[in-house]
Amino acid sequence: MLSQPMLSRELIPEGLVFTRSVVSDQSLTEEQAPLDLGALGTSDRSTALKLDLDFKVSTTTGHPNLLQTDAANQGLRVELGGRVLALIVGSRANGVPYQAIPLFTKLSIGTWHHLTIRIVGGRYVDVALDGLWPDAMRFDKPFSMRNTRVGIGFDDLRRFRGDLKNIHVSVGSSPLFRVWLAIVNIRIEWFLGLFAIVLLQRYFAHHPLSFVPSDIDIQRAGILKHQLEILLTKLPLPLICLSILLNLSAALYSAAIRHFLQESDFITRTLLPGFQRLEGAPPFNSQLLLFMLVEMSLVGTLAVFWFATPLGKPELDRIPRKLIAGICALSAAHLLIAYGISAKILVACAIVMLLILLAPWPYLTFTLARRPVLATLAVTRRSSRSPQLNTASIARLKAATMPAISGPLFRISPLARKSLALVAGLLVCAVLAWPVLAAWYPVIIPNDYLEAVDRFRLKTSTGTIDISRDQMSDCLSKMGAKDGTEEVPSPNDPPATFSCAGLSLSVDEWSGLQDSLVSTTGWQGEVGRTLFHHSYIFVPAQHLLTYGIDRAVPYLYGYGNTLMHAALMRLDGGPTLSSYFSTFPVAELAGIAGIALLVLLVGRSGWVAVAAFALSLAAFYSITYVPVFLAASFSPARYVGLLFQLASICVCCRNPANTRLLLLLPLAAAASLFWNTEFALLGLVGQGLLTIAPVMQLTLMRRILLLGSLAACALVYPMLFWTSPDIIRTVQLSFFNIGMPFLGPRDALWFFASLIAIEAGLFGLALLFLKPERTLRLCYLPVLGLLIVKYIYNPSSPHLYLVHTLLWPALLLYLPPIAASMRPFIAVVAVCIAAVAGSIYKSDAAAFRKLFADDYAISNWPSLGESIGFVAPEEPISERVASIREHIGPDDTLIFLSPFDQVLSFYVNPKTVCGHFDILSNLASHAIEDVILACATRSPKTLIVYDRATESPCPTGYLQTQSRCALKATTKANLTALRDKLLPSVKLVGSDRNLLFYRPEIGASEDKSASREQ
Repeated sequence: MLSQPMLSRELIPEGLVFTRSVVSDQSLTEEQAPLDLGALGTSDRSTALKLDLDFKVSTTTGHPNLLQTDAANQGLRVELGGRVLALIVGSRANGVPYQAIPLFTKLSIGTWHHLTIRIVGGRYVDVALDGLWPDAMRFDKPFSMRNTRVGIGFDDLRRFRGDLKNIHVSVGSSPLFRVWLAIVNIRIEWFLGLFAIVLLQRYFAHHPLSFVPSDIDIQRAGILKHQLEILLTKLPLPLICLSILLNLSAALYSAAIRHFLQESDFITRTLLPGFQRLEGAPPFNSQLLLFMLVEMSLVGTLAVFWFATPLGKPELDRIPRKLIAGICALSAAHLLIAYGISAKILVACAIVMLLILLAPWPYLTFTLARRPVLATLAVTRRSSRSPQLNTASIARLKAATMPAISGPLFRISPLARKSLALVAGLLVCAVLAWPVLAAWYPVIIPNDYLEAVDRFRLKTSTGTIDISRDQMSDCLSKMGAKDGTEEVPSPNDPPATFSCAGLSLSVDEWSGLQDSLVSTTGWQGEVGRTLFHHSYIFVPAQHLLTYGIDRAVPYLYGYGNTLMHAALMRLDGGPTLSSYFSTFPVAELAGIAGIALLVLLVGRSGWVAVAAFALSLAAFYSITYVPVFLAASFSPARYVGLLFQLASICVCCRNPANTRLLLLLPLAAAASLFWNTEFALLGLVGQGLLTIAPVMQLTLMRRILLLGSLAACALVYPMLFWTSPDIIRTVQLSFFNIGMPFLGPRDALWFFASLIAIEAGLFGLALLFLKPERTLRLCYLPVLGLLIVKYIYNPSSPHLYLVHTLLWPALLLYLPPIAASMRPFIAVVAVCIAAVAGSIYKSDAAAFRKLFADDYAISNWPSLGESIGFVAPEEPISERVASIREHIGPDDTLIFLSPFDQVLSFYVNPKTVCGHFDILSNLASHAIEDVILACATRSPKTLIVYDRATESPCPTGYLQTQSRCALKATTKANLTALRDKLLPSVKLVGSDRNLLFYRPEIGASEDKSASREQ
């Protein structure tokens, strides 16, 4: 976590880094409010902060803080404990122990000290106390700098007790300084780079540029010139097409910006409290729009070129230069009127490509630059001898060792050898996948609800003790106050203990309980956690098993994907949360296995298949355990339908003369749409490209019919499978960045540059294959590129690694045939990477359980038919379920206004619902509210369930106030406001200590129907 060698005192003049003074020569006493500086920069990675102050400590009771850079444990804190001044970074909330680095251990109380602290890039810190500079520090886990406060920590109990004076705070932006510091810390990489430079220099020294070219080099230059001339005859059409499409994309982007800005303004005005953009977020996700337009331009260029090729018109290869110059001039005029910097960049790229066409490349390359070209060919030819020598030496070693290794294998039949290889591959894959199961089981669901109060259950030498959260909060508060008054213990002293509420534990054990209390409070303060995210599968799966496929509930993750989970639940004993969570890893591993099978089908190599399985697992492990456990959206099983489409492209491309196999394309498209619509639309792009590819031996009419069948699948599917209009939809709000993370301009620029560079590289690698295999990989390329839309829509690392579960294995398909001998080496490296990632994944799971489950009372919810563990007590859920079942009729439509709405929907399982089975997190705007109000008052057979827990307050105990509970309370207040709007039109038909039941009044319902008819 922490590495020591770093900053020297005068590494870079401070005036170049800390350029802006925020606070100058200010004083602060205990009676005055602390300094709230907020976010001091636009990015933690480039923000620099310097703090100078004089302080005098009056008492260290309650761990007073001199500085914090963000709320709770997300940032860095300068904290006092006894006579120790320490830096504290991070928390155990994400499975990473926080770092407490003592800087000075003999701080005197009641005297003045001078402190200087410098922070750069959220990683680099150095501190000086009274002129003493310890070693500077670099933290591998960056900390946040979004809520800087001087004189206080993350709550009032950590207020600094004493006086502060001569406070100076300077900030600046330090991207170059941060890069320099990173360079200092990667000396090994620099030594390797130096070695590579020296090696390259030796090659050039052996072959200086002023040499007499050999006949071989001259001959190769002639061949290269001829190939370049052939290439230039094929380039005009695709480059002109791409430039035109980029101009159209820029025009569409400019028009779309104006439209979405207006729509964003309208949506913002209709939002309910609790739903807003993050600070600094743009009005809408313009990067998503730009990404789709650029990808469609690339796909359109390839489609036009392939469609024009079978036509065989010779004039396509002889486009007049005047026409190219005219298009370039029009693009230049468009550049002047384009709206927005992104649109101007698109037009500028189009102009550059047209200028490339106008340049005389053969003359420039082989006349003006003839000598450098010949020198490069000579150096390349001589350099290739080194790999040949290495290959020859490896071949000799292989010839000497293989007889001893492979001798026994050659004595068995080829079928037995293949069977042995298959078994070995399956065993390797099983071992690599074991952490998925080991981390998941036994299944224990943390408590998602602060409204269902859990209890600590701790084992002591005298037995097991249950302690409430409030009792634990009081004990930790008393321990914190006690620690501040004690002297620093000697290293030889026995471990300190503290007794409270019948517990006598060491200080370290109390500290672990403190981390658990803080982490679970933050978890329960969120609007939705594990049961919320997984409810988008287990609620429709339960509904499907009972009522079949209908339109009463939304199938966010697709009908086929939900049907698979429903089948697994039925096989495991029936529709319960236990059967769902117990079989969920099976679906995840099935998705990863499907990816490996696709790579085996296309790559035709067991080594590549094993490498694909390992790389997909490594990407899955990189999502980390908490997101995987938290949400069903990170399951690779969502790709199964897309894998059908990619497999159909492979089969049809390799059998272009077999027209019967073409039926696989629309069949796979229909199956994929049924499985998961959002990924199926991406697969349709690749399938559509194949229908017009020259390699397919089809007439023009058959191409049109095949393309029409694919389009018909996309158009007919929403007609057959649509959701009731009473179901509210909030997906469009994410496009307007409501509560969503976003990419900054700099990050977006690097992202698009990297994406285009990678796609260009894969395009070049695809051209190295023969025609059918080349077409296959070119059809895959836009599908793989469009997969990134998942990350652009929600730019967080878990979503990126979910995409990588398919992207990393798919990259193996672009290894050129010349690299076939490297497949075993790639497989071994991939297996090692997956093994390391799996080990980290398991340790993350253990740390998560330690925080959220191990110290709590666990219930199996037996009255609800469950067998897995739940930290949340059963009684609050079972009582509500029993009460609702008493009041509901056989044909009633239900509305749940409850923080437990997902779980209640699962256990009650009504035939129809109004609004959603999860209204709490979807009641985002007045328009959505109107839909629910209309549905709720339409029929007397509507049962409205209002939960009194909606009005429960946030916890106020020690360490329980630092969470997003205030935001959750706001969204719960929206439910109460919705109930209040319903009251004039409904009547109370029942109640208990938890719930209130309402039904629409018949008169009010008839009046509304009459008014609608009028």
